[in-house]
Amino acid sequence: GEEPYLAEVGAALSGHRPIPALRRLGVRFVLVERGNGVGVPYDIEERAIFDSGDLAVIDLGSPSAPPASVRDRPARVPVLAGDLLAAALMIGSVCAIRRKSG
Repeated sequence: GEEPYLAEVGAALSGHRPIPALRRLGVRFVLVERGNGVGVPYDIEERAIFDSGDLAVIDLGSPSAPPASVRDRPARVPVLAGDLLAAALMIGSVCAIRRKSG
């Protein structure tokens, strides 16, 4: 079980045009570890914004899609409504208990 999103990123990295494919997946930065046996296409390497020899950070430019972590987040309104409902139930319960005991 590899996570499906990671499988898509891996396929994009090994494809013929990795930069547009990664940007469509919402990837902006790639960390490259040299010496691990994985080749990195030159068109990606030349975009390094940091390079220490062993590690490089590559800037692919603004992604054309939101990152997966943003796409997979639940909508804010239902979550906020659920939080408010839970808070109201807790306050109501506390009030009912205090009324009975006092």
